[in-house]
Formats: sequence, structure tokens, C-alpha cells
Amino acid sequence: MMHSVFRKAIAAYTGVTIACMAIMAGVWSWADGAEIWLIAGVGVLASLLAGILLMRRITRPLGRLRRSAQRLESGDLETPVHSDGSDEISQLADLLEAMRQNLRSTVARYEEAAGRLEAVLAGMSGGVLVVDENDTVIVANYEARRLLRLPPETTGRQLGGVVRSHELLSLMQWSREKQEQIDREIAIVGPDERVIEARVSPVHDASKTFRGSVAVLLDVTELKRLERIRTDFVANVSHELKSPLTSIRGFVETLRDGAYRNEQDARRFIGILEKETRRLENLVQDLLTLSEVEAGKAKLNVEPVNLNDLARQAAQDFRLIADDLKVRIGLDLGPGDLIVRADSHLLGQAIGNLVDNAVKYNRPGGTVTLSTRPANGKIILEVADTGMGIPLQDVPRIFERFYRVDKSHSRRLGGTGLGLSIAKHIVAAHGGTVTLQSELGKGSRFAISLPASA
Repeated sequence: MMHSVFRKAIAAYTGVTIACMAIMAGVWSWADGAEIWLIAGVGVLASLLAGILLMRRITRPLGRLRRSAQRLESGDLETPVHSDGSDEISQLADLLEAMRQNLRSTVARYEEAAGRLEAVLAGMSGGVLVVDENDTVIVANYEARRLLRLPPETTGRQLGGVVRSHELLSLMQWSREKQEQIDREIAIVGPDERVIEARVSPVHDASKTFRGSVAVLLDVTELKRLERIRTDFVANVSHELKSPLTSIRGFVETLRDGAYRNEQDARRFIGILEKETRRLENLVQDLLTLSEVEAGKAKLNVEPVNLNDLARQAAQDFRLIADDLKVRIGLDLGPGDLIVRADSHLLGQAIGNLVDNAVKYNRPGGTVTLSTRPANGKIILEVADTGMGIPLQDVPRIFERFYRVDKSHSRRLGGTGLGLSIAKHIVAAHGGTVTLQSELGKGSRFAISLPASA
């Protein structure tokens, strides 16, 4: 037998009504006049009261059910839907409770998946920018905001209102119109110009309907810089090797053709051959040293070293060269012993490279000053000169391999173009840094900073 609250309520209400009518019929037989109307009124009121009580019994659970449904609609998935009884209203409440639990489980899975996706996007080395079919930004991870210099609050805004790169906007539009993937390098101009490799693809749903676009952005600025350095390195090495080899070949051919019979010419040619051979040896040795230090393969014989002693030795080693160029080398050393833990040979080579550079790029009557001092747990060694100085645009590249500000002057003096790069990597291998301050026409100041020995 079906248990229906409505059927039970109707049956109960009908029973009460029939009972009232039976009582009224029984009383009707002996009552008359006003008493009949009084009895009739009492019967009607009793019937209405019974109906109200029965309707409240129905509407109360329905009200609770409506409030539970409203909570679900507003997103409250934590408050359970209660049921008491086994009628249809209770069964509907049970269904709502089951739906609440299913929704809660689904939302939890969605939030977990969204959290994982957000973590993946945040941890990606590339930028990800996603827009819908109306060009509204849906996703812009941290790297995309950094590369494109987007504001923190980007989601929900129009793409053209936040992205200032016309190249990227054109790629997004092109991919949207052609419904094709496109790969292209774009430049993000600004104080820190970046080169970005952008891949823009259309996004479709299961029915092949266009739903938006996704752009994956990779910062290739450093790769481009390294590629340029590699290309320059190969070109420079080829040039540096070609010049002395061409000279050697020319004089060898001259000697072979009979110049060796003239003793005076033969001696002069042999002297030039020796000079060019030594130039090749220096170049090869510098390349080997730079390769080992840069790759971290150089074996450091670390021991306590007095930086004042290395400064004195460097000044002594280059005094004859400085005298020939009419440059004076001076010392301004800190008091006592300034001890660092270092490989004295390699660190001495780094200091020597800086002094060599300061002497050769100086002017007749100029000075080179080596100074040392302690500073906040560091020991600073500076090599200052009164030479020609370095243009501001060349300062960031001065430590690159083979980079020369004045190429003709460098080659005339016989430099390999690797000295400053070697010095930088040797100091870095000791946990220190090399910095440069320069003013064109007034001179330069190189500073080596090393941890002081405890």
C-alpha cells in the first residue's frame, strides 16, 4: 500500500468531516432553532481546525525542503538535508541529500584538479595565456604576466586591454582567423627588452566549435645572447688564429725562396716568426685556461694568501712594460696582512690581467694604482687607471670573450682579448666578484671583491 502524505491527509480530513457531520445529525434530532445553527457552526469550525492542522503537517516539511533547496542553490553544500518519515516528502528530501553529497564530491574533485592545474601553471618555466572566444583572459600564469608585463589582476579582462605587444595581439588574431597554430619570435620592448618564442593555437570543444586561444611563451633572450656569443667566439678565434698563421706562412715562404741567404733579413724574419708563434701560444693557453675555469674543471690549490703580496707582485711583474709605455704603477695597500683563501697562481693571473689591461690602455704619463682594503667581511683589491676609459654602452660587454672597445689598439699591443674574461671567471671560482666603474676620457676602476679568510 502506497504511503502518501497527501492521501493520508485527505483521508484524515474526510474522516473528521464525516464524524462532525454524524455528530451534527445526531444532535439535529432533538435541537431546534438557534441551537441548530450553533451546532452547525461548531462543526464547521472543528472541520476547519482539523484542515489547518493537517495542512501544517504537510507544509512544514515542504518549507524545510524549500529552504534546503535554496541553500543548495546559493552554493551551501555543507548543511545536510534532513528527512523524517517514509512519505514522498521524506523521499524527496533523501534525494536532495544524495544530490548535495554528489555535488560536494564533484566540487571537491574539481577544486583539487583546479589546484593541481594552478600549481602546474605556476611552476612552468614558460608563460601560458588563455583567452575565450570573446578574447577575455581566462588564464595568465605568473611567467606570462612577467614576460608580457601584465597587471596582477588580468583574469576576466579583455586581451587588448592588458597586452601591449602588438606582435602577440596580431598572432592571436591570425590564429583565430585562420584556425591554425603559429610559431614566431616576438620582441617585448622596454627597459629590459626580451625575445619571446610564442606558440599560439586555437582551442575547440568536442563538437569542433571554437572556444578560444592559448599562447605558450618561452623566454629565449639568454639563448639568443649565448648564440651571439658563440658565433662571435668562433669568428674571433678564427680571426685571431688566421692573422699570426698568415704572417708565419708568409715569412716561411719568403725564407724558403732564398731570404735565408741574407743573414740580416733571416734574423729579422725569424724574430717575427718567434713573436707570432708566441702570440699563438698565448692565445691557446688563454683559451685552455678560460675553458677550464669556466667549466669549473680548474684545480684550485687553495691556501691562505696575502692579497697585499699579490698586489706587490703584480706591480713588479708589469713595471718594465709600464716604463716602456711611460706609465707609472703605484701601490696603496691596506694595513697588515689581508688574507683570503685562494689559489695564489690563478688569483695572481687574474690580478695581472687587470694590471696588464690598465697599463696598455693608459696614456703616456698616466698612472695605474693598485689598492687594497677590508670591507664588511670582504677584502677589496682595486686596479685604477687614468687611461682612455670605456664608453657606457660597452661596459656591460667588457668581460665577454674577445670583446674589445678599441680593436686596432688591442691587436697592436698583442692582446688576445681574453684577459678580462679569464679574470672574471677566476675570481668567480673563488666566490668573489669583479666590478667596473669607468668614465670615458678619465679612466677605469676594476674592483675584485673576495671573502676574507676567517
